[in-house]
Amino acid sequence: MQLVINIDDNFYKRAMVYKGEQFPDNDDLLSALITAVNNGVPLSKGHGDLIDRSQIEYMKAIHDLKWGKITASECATKIKYSAPTIVKADRSEEDG
Repeated sequence: MQLVINIDDNFYKRAMVYKGEQFPDNDDLLSALITAVNNGVPLSKGHGDLIDRSQIEYMKAIHDLKWGKITASECATKIKYSAPTIVKADRSEEDG
């Protein structure tokens, strides 16, 4: 399973200390969680929206543009907003 989580910086740093450690009593849950955090990919500061690219309706938008059913501006808007946001951007709209 893939999961996107928000974790406090201090908890993240504490988890990174235990990379590769074995835990007492064969605590599989603790071990799995620490390993997951250690293998995770931190999002860069100032990242844009993370979206479900598979949901973008660009082919229909381009078809509609080609046949004059929508304007270029409407096409761009349709493409931009057709995919649901999974993680909101880490910047203000003014940043681009």
